Amino acid sequence: MTKDDFYYWRLFATGLSFFNFGLGGLILRFFIFPILSLAPGSPQTRHKRARKVIHWAMRLFIGQMRWLGVLTYDAERVKTTLQRPGQLIIANHPSLIDVVFLISFVPNANCIVRSGLFINPFTRGPLANAGYIPNRDATQLIDDCASTLAASDSLIIFPEGTRTPPGCKKPKLQRGAANIALAANIEPTPITIKCDPPTLRKGEKWYQIPYNRPHWTFDAGEPLGIPGEGSTPKAARELTKTFSHYFFPEVPQ
Repeated sequence: MTKDDFYYWRLFATGLSFFNFGLGGLILRFFIFPILSLAPGSPQTRHKRARKVIHWAMRLFIGQMRWLGVLTYDAERVKTTLQRPGQLIIANHPSLIDVVFLISFVPNANCIVRSGLFINPFTRGPLANAGYIPNRDATQLIDDCASTLAASDSLIIFPEGTRTPPGCKKPKLQRGAANIALAANIEPTPITIKCDPPTLRKGEKWYQIPYNRPHWTFDAGEPLGIPGEGSTPKAARELTKTFSHYFFPEVPQ
């Protein structure tokens, strides 16, 4: 294949976009959130205020990448669905910026993030201010997620736990999303994400861009029913299988 579709411009613009992402994280941490902290309100109000700021920052980041010609996307089939509060949103995870897209679509999204990001100078400020949930103790994690859903906040989870490795047709799903759905007694809303041609996959560097401009598509499905037997290991296994069938239906179990 030849390097067309403004390849070298997209390579430069991709680097510029991620540089601006890091710069934006520092601006949020050292300028925006200190100002927001002066406003009155309960911890929950402060978290929602910070999430709204992050939501608009992610919209700006995605809009910048689209304007620069780095990518295109179609989210018309999920925008209405993702506006509803208090949803457990589960999605497959083909690329690095999937969560950025989803946060840009959901006004008050909570997320589970790697605990290491809470010590990263670019991300720890926004994460702490937004009340995002670190993936530390499993029991505490489930309790925190159930609490955020009970407060009518939406929660974004990737059952794979990490990006899908290149060439992997049937990634192994973790049971965390199922355990959270069962503990909160809530039917998850599935979002299918596709990226063509693939880019920003697990193990790929930001500069390993495809020869053609990548296009993301997002589709929302009906809420997935949960077993009626309560939060048990068997129910978590069955629900995880349901997730796997939904996101990877063409792959034999």
